[in-house]
Amino acid sequence: MVCGTELGRKCDGKRLFALTAPLITTSDGKKMGKSEGGAIWLNKDKLSEYDYWQFWRNTSDADVVRFLKLFTELPLERIGELEELSG
Repeated sequence: MVCGTELGRKCDGKRLFALTAPLITTSDGKKMGKSEGGAIWLNKDKLSEYDYWQFWRNTSDADVVRFLKLFTELPLERIGELEELSG
């Protein structure tokens, strides 16, 4: 990241920025991503609608609340209500 922004600055004289985010892992410590075979694509050519639905349906109960916070726009109060449910 730093090398890329520095190279851009040296080549073009422009001010560049880099953004990083923490690696997303499941509750059992496995990383989510294409190198782990767990990529979730929003492109029908890469992942069928059925497989997309199945991924979220098969998500471990231990991950549901955290994933709702990360991947939805639900209010935190609503997620808190859902967290209290059992079943």
